[in-house]
Amino acid sequence: MISFLKRFKNIVREEFQIIILGVIGIYALIVALDGQSAILSFFEALLPISLILFATLIMVLKSKYIAAHLILLVVLFANGLRSLLRALLSYHFFFENFQITITIHHILSAIVCAYLLMMIVSYAFDFKEKIAIDIKPIWFALLVFSVFSYFCFGFNTTILYVITAFILVVFGSTLGAMAILLSYVINQPLNAIGLFVDEFHRFTTIYDWVIYAASIYVIYVLVITFIKEYKKDPIKIVLPVKEVKDES
Repeated sequence: MISFLKRFKNIVREEFQIIILGVIGIYALIVALDGQSAILSFFEALLPISLILFATLIMVLKSKYIAAHLILLVVLFANGLRSLLRALLSYHFFFENFQITITIHHILSAIVCAYLLMMIVSYAFDFKEKIAIDIKPIWFALLVFSVFSYFCFGFNTTILYVITAFILVVFGSTLGAMAILLSYVINQPLNAIGLFVDEFHRFTTIYDWVIYAASIYVIYVLVITFIKEYKKDPIKIVLPVKEVKDES
């Protein structure tokens, strides 16, 4: 089994890994947008998943495939195997039926989760890159986000979010880190608008509106940092060019 895991990244060749990552991204996009009929809810679903896939794309373009797989696993598919197992074992002895209906989404998410996990482990066996964490260019943005996230989402969730960003920093993409952090907060202003659209603003508190107002500043800081990092390290798409032999 260990030998198979070590060879797994070689069994699935690099070009096929890229294709599979693309298919997984499309699947994640479809799942996120499924059932979103209203314009506001559509964008609330579209913006975060687009930023997550953008961060993944950056890692692919940098040939940091272990990081690309890590992003998709940690952010989108970490619970895939757990959800399928819960559904399979959800038979209730008193009601004499399954409490969770197994869907194609359970199966596909579990397969994706297992694939990503196996690929990450395979890359980890031969991981030889030097880890150099440089957060100087983004320290202020990271601090602002962390403080906001603590008051908005709580301590445990903030730790998870920051760790996800650090994965990208470790692999040399502060640009991707900003995209990931933006994906977590980008919906807050839309949520505030939605409260007025659905006429639920009457059931909110001052705390809610302080959070919504603060989110605008956080988004501003992250976007400004994103632009600065992009200017320093623009995304480059390098297409492979086949050499043509001169037969003359």
